[in-house]
Amino acid sequence: MQYTTVIAELERTIRQAPPSQRLATLRAVTKLFLANAPGLSEDKVEVFDTVFNSLVDKIDNNGLIELSECLAPIENAPPRMIKRLAGDPEIMVARPVLVQSPRLSTDDLVELAQTKSQAHLLAISKRTELPERATDILIQRGNREVVYSVASNRTARLSDRGLAALSMRAAQDERVAAAISGRPDVPPEVFRSLLSNALAQLEAKTRSFAAAQRLVISMKQNSRLGDKEVSEFAVENRYYEVIAALSLLSGLKHELIETLMEGDEPGGLLIVCKALGMSWETVAAILKMKNGPQVASDKLRLTHADFGKLSRSTAERVLRFWQVRQQLAKERLH
Repeated sequence: MQYTTVIAELERTIRQAPPSQRLATLRAVTKLFLANAPGLSEDKVEVFDTVFNSLVDKIDNNGLIELSECLAPIENAPPRMIKRLAGDPEIMVARPVLVQSPRLSTDDLVELAQTKSQAHLLAISKRTELPERATDILIQRGNREVVYSVASNRTARLSDRGLAALSMRAAQDERVAAAISGRPDVPPEVFRSLLSNALAQLEAKTRSFAAAQRLVISMKQNSRLGDKEVSEFAVENRYYEVIAALSLLSGLKHELIETLMEGDEPGGLLIVCKALGMSWETVAAILKMKNGPQVASDKLRLTHADFGKLSRSTAERVLRFWQVRQQLAKERLH
């Protein structure tokens, strides 16, 4: 009852305090918590948790970064506050907690790895004793930097499935291959076997893409490659044909189109499709192919709105910029 009264009084004070005073109060509460943390029972930590969550509502990012850095290494840090900081969209706020906090459970890490940005995934990948369930998702969703970080993290635990997926990525990235080969938990003979299988899968992928390229080139030569055909490819889940078609129509390398396709955010893909005059129905079909038919309706609705707001002239300017940059990079290699 005493703690309930204290919390109520603090919340009344906090609601009436100007932002500058709230930050000073946050720093004072943080200092008090850190000084007493080792001896606090969970019910007293809960009191601090409630106070912290009341204080941070109107604190700017600098104050949140400061709080995150202070609480990240504390074993009994307020759990709700830690989860709130870890999920913050600003990576500078989330990173200290994602990298260090022992308060984040395996379930917390899995949820964050499934939903957050590549920058958040990279921070998670640097944790010590990273559990298998988390590394599986990081390898599946992560970009090249994230996957390399997982492979380089000697304390990250790898499941058989995760190791197989990592080997598949290693077949396409020599840095990842070198990182895996140096891991003490991967016997050389196992790595060789996995890499051999990954190379076979990569070869099959290369053949599939080459066939898709031949098909779309033939279709374009016969004036049969446009919005309707790309939509049909997507509905039929013909992934390589969609990438090959968008690459040919846009003049961008298929590697870039695949990167845009695999990214967390659809912005780059929307730009390419808008510049090419694709309909929303085609874009939606591509997104459903990419994310599965169960893609959240609210996310699809927001993406539809973004696509509608994007002007074709703006998309065409961005596409031309990408084409010029691609050409300059090619010239530098010769």
